[in-house]
Amino acid sequence: MKVFVKTYGCTLNRADGETLSALVGQGGHAIVGKEEDADIIIVNTCTVKLPTENKILSYLRKLKESRRKFIISGCMTVDSSLLKKFNAPMLGPSSLRYVNRAIEDCLNNDAKYYGIVESKDFLPKIFSPPIARISIGEGCTDRCFFCQSRLARPKLISQSPKSIILQMENAIAKGCKEIQFSGCDTGAYGLDINTNLVELLKNAVEVEGDFMIRIGMANPHHIKRIAKDLAELYKNRKIYKFLHTSVQSGSNKVLREMARGHSIRDFEDIASFFRKNVKDIMIETDIIVGYPTETEKDFEETVDMLKRVKPDVVNLSKFTPRKGTEAAEMKQLASEITKQRSIKVSKLLKKIGLENSRKYIGRKLRVLITEEGKGRAENYKQVAINRKIKLGEWVNVKITDCTNTTLIGKVE
Repeated sequence: MKVFVKTYGCTLNRADGETLSALVGQGGHAIVGKEEDADIIIVNTCTVKLPTENKILSYLRKLKESRRKFIISGCMTVDSSLLKKFNAPMLGPSSLRYVNRAIEDCLNNDAKYYGIVESKDFLPKIFSPPIARISIGEGCTDRCFFCQSRLARPKLISQSPKSIILQMENAIAKGCKEIQFSGCDTGAYGLDINTNLVELLKNAVEVEGDFMIRIGMANPHHIKRIAKDLAELYKNRKIYKFLHTSVQSGSNKVLREMARGHSIRDFEDIASFFRKNVKDIMIETDIIVGYPTETEKDFEETVDMLKRVKPDVVNLSKFTPRKGTEAAEMKQLASEITKQRSIKVSKLLKKIGLENSRKYIGRKLRVLITEEGKGRAENYKQVAINRKIKLGEWVNVKITDCTNTTLIGKVE
């Protein structure tokens, strides 16, 4: 059979998509690059944001109406009603190894659901240089009231260090230069197998080769546990000086009502500590505006926090209720309130981003080319360059201009 894998969502989902492709190939099927060439389409879904989910549902309806054969995988499989609605096999995000059974079911018009929660240790992957996406674990240790992903990936299952290092070695042998460690919360890595992220990274930087590791999102309360050792590891040239730690709100009241495991002080202390101890570190975070219990005072506290911390990157989301979560049962704010708050924060973030970017003008940076005309500096800042360079090459770039999100420079 010819199979096309269509993936939506985060780095973790994209890593799962690459594993699905490899497993399908092991099953004797052919992976194709276009859906029109496929006998079966695997729709690897995301459930973090409602607009994305609506887009996926529209796509699934189109497939059903055109009588295409398809399998639904990923986080949206947490909604069991989809099985009956689309009469297609479903593959939970922790059940990837059963994809070839799901293909057989699909051919036989048998809509089964595979919802087994188990480790992804030693599953194969297809790597596409120069970037390798490696899932270091499933699930997390938290129960945030707004998050539907925790229902789809219900418990922490860390991959063994041996499995992760083997994937790294395979990726580097294929020519990958950027290794993205992904997970629902990389800071929780190892709590279930008596190790931690720092120990994993110590082993990872010992792998031979020319590469950089990008550490995925880690929640503040886990970063707080390992901050000193992690900052020391950032001195290694094989690790991007990049920290993604998710605050979500600038109000301690809202954080409690979200069931987050940290305070605003925790987040600000982490930002201050890493900026003091890791030169040029880039700090990324996440903000939700319009949470059901967010008052105008709470919102202004978020604005004030952003002005104080000035994160380099902020992923801004307007709150949307997710089915099955506690926050979905709360009284919702008027959509116009959420919209206006989002507009205000967006304007502020553009200003902060431009201020942060301007600090690099005139400097020379070492940049890894990861896509046509663009690359990443050693702190993961995006850099646009003035000429075509082979993917995976390192170049020295003098920064001449910037936008709020991207540095612009000339290759020397």
